[in-house]
Amino acid sequence: IALGQFQLLYSALNSTLLPPEMATAYNLKRKADEVLVNITVLDTQTKRAVPVGLKGVAKNLIQQSKPLTFREIKEADAIYYLATLRTTEREVFHFWLDVTLPDGRLEKVKFTQELFVNP
Repeated sequence: IALGQFQLLYSALNSTLLPPEMATAYNLKRKADEVLVNITVLDTQTKRAVPVGLKGVAKNLIQQSKPLTFREIKEADAIYYLATLRTTEREVFHFWLDVTLPDGRLEKVKFTQELFVNP
């Protein structure tokens, strides 16, 4: 998602897809009904990850709202933000994020993703 000179990258995947050693290293639970939301923001000029302020909420199709609490993870040149979200068998979530960029601008971002329980 383009945000001026910045680009927001996102993914949401079932936490059981994480390698066990990665889950342990970051104190994450690998559970069939838990999804990991991963956000990274890049400066398109330098091609480097940048720190941002991040708040968010996920809503399913019947408008049940679930707040997202992001943790910042830094690894070498990478900076990413992780939040967990519980899901049922198969759900579509709309994600609304407030992103405070390094230049101080607040951007509102929305994306939708279908999520599944991993048996």
